[in-house]
Amino acid sequence: MPRLRFVALFPVLLLIGEGTGWAGDIPKIVKEVAIKSFWSGLGNSQKTELLIHKEKNNYYVGKKSVPTDLVEALLSALEEPAIPQPQLANLGITPQWLKENAVSAALKNAPNFADAAQNQKELFITSYNNLDLLNKIVPSMFLFTRFDDYPSVEVVVTFEDGSSVEANSHLWYEFMLPWKLSRNHETSYNADISRALAALMPKKATNRERLAGQGFDAALAKTVMSYIDADWKLLDAGKRAETALTEIRRKYSIERAEINPYHHPEYGTATYKGEPEEMNLHATVRKPTFPPNVTDALVLRYVKGEVEGIPEFLKKAQKYEDLTLSVPWLSQFILEHPSVEVRISYVHDLSFGDKAMQVFRNDMHAIRKDFLIKDAEAEKSELVLLIVGTEYAETYWLVFPDKRVILWRYGGPSGLLKWKDTDFSTKRCSEYQGVFGGCVGAVVSTGGELAQSKKAMPD
Repeated sequence: MPRLRFVALFPVLLLIGEGTGWAGDIPKIVKEVAIKSFWSGLGNSQKTELLIHKEKNNYYVGKKSVPTDLVEALLSALEEPAIPQPQLANLGITPQWLKENAVSAALKNAPNFADAAQNQKELFITSYNNLDLLNKIVPSMFLFTRFDDYPSVEVVVTFEDGSSVEANSHLWYEFMLPWKLSRNHETSYNADISRALAALMPKKATNRERLAGQGFDAALAKTVMSYIDADWKLLDAGKRAETALTEIRRKYSIERAEINPYHHPEYGTATYKGEPEEMNLHATVRKPTFPPNVTDALVLRYVKGEVEGIPEFLKKAQKYEDLTLSVPWLSQFILEHPSVEVRISYVHDLSFGDKAMQVFRNDMHAIRKDFLIKDAEAEKSELVLLIVGTEYAETYWLVFPDKRVILWRYGGPSGLLKWKDTDFSTKRCSEYQGVFGGCVGAVVSTGGELAQSKKAMPD
């Protein structure tokens, strides 16, 4: 059997450790390969340690022989130039692989795929097979953070002259990418390293399945599903509420739509508190005359397969839209900040509906701003509930007919309009309290000035 060689072709490809030194094309013989693989998190810790050593011209773990071609595959992968970003082909994503795995991957990630409408299935399969789309979204598969999942793998290849090359990863992504290489401290998204290591490890070795990319097809399906989520849900809503969406399209374009029983400060019921479930059509709609960052956040009851309240919405929503865009300072902010999302709420039959009124009442009482409740109750049917900023970390503003505005609550800084969080005195809300922000009850004058400083606000 030929002796294993590891040859430097050019200085930039050297995989030897620092200070090893070598000249020309002198062959290097592998003495051993040490693999350490650990995992900790929610559950019992695990570890696997392997030492592949050379005896004469063969390789062994203990007394069990290791195919030379598997060692060669690892060395070849470590020798490859670093890959700075995930590459589809290197991950195994080819047109044929996509075609073969689309449906099975969808079923693994979303069991309800089997019951989806045909146009929904076609949307997913087309997207899953779209290489241009995948080039755009696959990098996001290696950017998220995970807790209670702490894997690590380290491989050290030592040569007979005492030099060595190392690669390690402490990441939870499929293939455990990227790798940190001892060669010039490079980082590489090279799944060949992962596969080669997995091939050298016993079947039940720690992290072996992750290194081999097991489940990558389902993870890719999840990423594709997330990307097409709005279109997928719109197709579902179109199937279940076709007549209603057709009516809405008489005046509005529909950007998003779905039917669900969710709840929020302004809509829905808390079934976990024993409240009866309320199913609603949720739609994001806009008129061509709106500024590009303005939409209506529409919530209408969905009862026995029918959407209620569409004629009332088509008739009444105009006054809420007009009021929002008639406040000079607010309208100017909207136009000057097109990246800030502004949503005009409309729930069942009002912008500031019964659920919102109840939560506002409880919140203002909790922060000792009861004096604001009376004004809101007196003009409830005319008020606009304006939802600004990042979804689920948004800011709630109330716009009064006289163009006064109240900052009710916020869950993040993106929706505070022209102010900063330090401009307000924030206290814990009565319910729906997030990890950031809280309830405020600050009044903004018709001219766009805070009527009271945070120090002047009553405690």
